[in-house]
Amino acid sequence: MNEVLAQQYSADLEARQANLGQNHLSQMMRDSLTQLKSHGLPGKKLEHWKYTSINSEMPEQLAAPQADQASPTFEIKDAHQILIVNGFLTTMPEIPGVHIRKMNPHESHDSIPMIQEERDGAGWLHWSTLQEVLAIQIEKNVMLENPIVIHHLFTKKASKCLSSHRVVIHAADLCDLSILEVTTGLDAHELSTFNATELHLSTGARIRHIQLTSELKEGVHYSALKAELARDSYLNSFALTAHAKLHRRDIKVNLNDENATAHVNGLFTLKDHEHCDTDSIINHNAAHTFSEQLYKGVVADHSHGIFTGKIVVHRDAQKVDSQQLSRNLILTKSAHIDARPQLEVYADDVKCSHGATIGQLSVDELFYLESRGIERSEAARILAHAFVQEAIDKVGHSTLVPLLSDWLSSRYEITTTGVANE
Repeated sequence: MNEVLAQQYSADLEARQANLGQNHLSQMMRDSLTQLKSHGLPGKKLEHWKYTSINSEMPEQLAAPQADQASPTFEIKDAHQILIVNGFLTTMPEIPGVHIRKMNPHESHDSIPMIQEERDGAGWLHWSTLQEVLAIQIEKNVMLENPIVIHHLFTKKASKCLSSHRVVIHAADLCDLSILEVTTGLDAHELSTFNATELHLSTGARIRHIQLTSELKEGVHYSALKAELARDSYLNSFALTAHAKLHRRDIKVNLNDENATAHVNGLFTLKDHEHCDTDSIINHNAAHTFSEQLYKGVVADHSHGIFTGKIVVHRDAQKVDSQQLSRNLILTKSAHIDARPQLEVYADDVKCSHGATIGQLSVDELFYLESRGIERSEAARILAHAFVQEAIDKVGHSTLVPLLSDWLSSRYEITTTGVANE
């Protein structure tokens, strides 16, 4: 059962929707508000929210942020840069074979296919508060050497507000490219974000999609990834979360036709009282589909990391090959991990595995490095970063892998407490 939607929130949402236009998107938003009033906000009584409560961190009001200007903090040479500040598109490039446009609920526009299927009130809140939709359509056979980078930046003009934005990507047959989404709070202020990304992969499309979330030190931060894969398509998804006080991430990937392949990997590094909850569902809806998932977590101080991963092999989806593993490292005695791998199989000719491990730094490995003249703190840092590097390597992009590794090394300090057998 969900929590009741506060009367003040209902009034705020109705005010945000007061001037909506008469288009497909605005109607979806109105319908979503009806659903939200029925569902309420998610609470711990829901099984897939049992470890996370967002109510205490929600803003007092659901006001929309103000538009602003800002500069990217994560630079990649020769990348195609898209800039979204406080939920409003400010900069977009011209890319041959790629059509980029924004859809505003206050203006008329042509509709595009979007997925409006939500399990709880967090998703309906996202739809109810949408500011804009960024629509990216990639033509058939387009191959981009340099990645598209979408920057979601938040300034002080988003303080004590709730921002909501959606990215919808349609990749036509046989295209091949990388997309990086970077979500960053530029100032130490309270804000809440409810963002989502949709990926629609047509026959033979190959997409590498990376999400980096950081510096969101106050408020609730919800992100959703939904992907639909057609025959022979390939998705390599990776998410990295660091320095987010309360981050909830929902993933749903549908493998809808033969030879569709999804690698859905991720990493969270938490400290202080940070909280990150990832809930993932991979649906094998057709025979001869393949998935692989590696999710890693590193927690220190009083932080709490949660990973719930479900693989569902539906009836008649024979010859499926699916592997899932959650591996976690606890650096302090007061930090906490909950890992819940789940497997539902309704076919009889499949190859599936799932598992989870939770451990600490090894005394023997630390001693080995110390015996070769490496200080204990440096030895702990080396071992911890070697642990997370396996997940980062799953990105599979020669430029992005070292950038992500260097970024994490510069922002996350490893402590020596919580060593195994001490």
